[in-house]
Amino acid sequence: MFESAGAAKFSDTLTAFSPLVANASAGFVRYQFDVHGNIATLGTPAPFFFGETYMVLDIQQQNGPVYEILNAHVRRGDVGTISGGSPPAGWTTSVSSLSGGSTFFSLDLPMNWGQPWDVKVGLLAWAYGEADTDFLSTATLTGLELFDANHVQVTQFFLTSASGTNYPNPVPEPATLALLLSGLGVLALGVRRKSQSPMAR
Repeated sequence: MFESAGAAKFSDTLTAFSPLVANASAGFVRYQFDVHGNIATLGTPAPFFFGETYMVLDIQQQNGPVYEILNAHVRRGDVGTISGGSPPAGWTTSVSSLSGGSTFFSLDLPMNWGQPWDVKVGLLAWAYGEADTDFLSTATLTGLELFDANHVQVTQFFLTSASGTNYPNPVPEPATLALLLSGLGVLALGVRRKSQSPMAR
């Protein structure tokens, strides 16, 4: 479709608490997104034969500035770019196409511990001329990192949302992850043994 666009957005109100940080004190939040998809401009370059497409993922917090997390772009006859440069690992580009997926992070945005803040995320795909863009439902919020006023990461926190969404916690440290996997292994073993025990009559 000539000069067509599609967009999606979500918004929520979040509140973070931690026994390590005083309520109402300043802090920062960083959002992690997994994004995958593909864009292409079909056909060979020719006069008056247009083809250009891009996808943009933006974030806004507390009605502040809108920040761009990434911008994937392809123009007919050129290789694809992400945020104006070479695509990161996980993406493949050739003349007139770009596809793949990887993790992207927002800037560290200000928040206050124990106080709600609003966040809005939007995805826009746009095509000019003959082009194809496929990023349908492929930008997923997969993690949040929280920091105190001195930008020291706080890994022990509790997060609530007005929508009731259970957002993912930060990735555990390697030692914590090993203990977690060990605990899950013991739990699975216990469940297996229980399932193999004779039934009470």
